[in-house]
Amino acid sequence: MGTGLLKLKIFLIIVVGLSLIVGCVHDHSGSNTPEEALKEIHKNDDYAPQVIDILDIVEINSSRVFAIYEVLTEEGEKDILIANIELNERNNWTLTDAINIGLPSHKDILDITSSTLNFQAGYRKKSDEYEDLIIVDIGDADLEIWIKLK
Repeated sequence: MGTGLLKLKIFLIIVVGLSLIVGCVHDHSGSNTPEEALKEIHKNDDYAPQVIDILDIVEINSSRVFAIYEVLTEEGEKDILIANIELNERNNWTLTDAINIGLPSHKDILDITSSTLNFQAGYRKKSDEYEDLIIVDIGDADLEIWIKLK
């Protein structure tokens, strides 16, 4: 098996593992803002990666947003995650599920799609066709993030 294929498989295993771990996190108390909800996850759960920077918050409606944010992994590496954050019954923001989409510098990043029960996301080359996707500009000259609601 080639080294590149092995690295891709390891990357996908890490992505799925983080998706399952982070996707199971439910802070029932919630936070006043989506930004607070992201930062509270790391404070309340040791296994959640530390938020370094929030790249963008995309409002879907008055009770649901997607946060695109950069984290620092336990290995000291950076990754980009996307979180679905919703208002709960107590009118507090709660992170319901999140996925790791990796960094745009990864060689095979366009071939990788991450998914939860609520949404799918990945990178794509910039284009004019949006096909019912939520598009997030990340400041990269060639790439953007796409999100598709399920």
